[in-house]
Amino acid sequence: MNTRLDQLYSLRRNFTIIGLTGRTGSGCSDLAEILSMKFTEIENIRLPSDIDESVFQKKYAIAYNFAKENWKEYKVIEYKKVLLLMLLPKLYMNPSNTLLFDFFRYRLKDETSKDQILKIKEQIRDLIIDNIVVR
Repeated sequence: MNTRLDQLYSLRRNFTIIGLTGRTGSGCSDLAEILSMKFTEIENIRLPSDIDESVFQKKYAIAYNFAKENWKEYKVIEYKKVLLLMLLPKLYMNPSNTLLFDFFRYRLKDETSKDQILKIKEQIRDLIIDNIVVR
């Protein structure tokens, strides 16, 4: 009997989420970049033949060959982009555009006009349609 819960659990077999956190300069961005590459594009991976000690070489060869055959690159999702996509509908749904006007008054002082705000609002609408609406 295939229940909805079974369907949900089957979905988690098809993907993995890894959360990388750390201070600036800790290497999280570098690791995310490596994880998003194809195995053949990753630089400085030692070949099993480069290792002298025979016992470690055998263990390393097993891990290396497994990774080489089964490696799947990850897609990097930055938290700031997720937050932006969550905020876009709020900006768009604000009928008086006060959020946008406040942002531009604070950031750009006198450089914007109503027409520019409306143009940006349309760009936000397009982003929402392209990225949030389920098709």
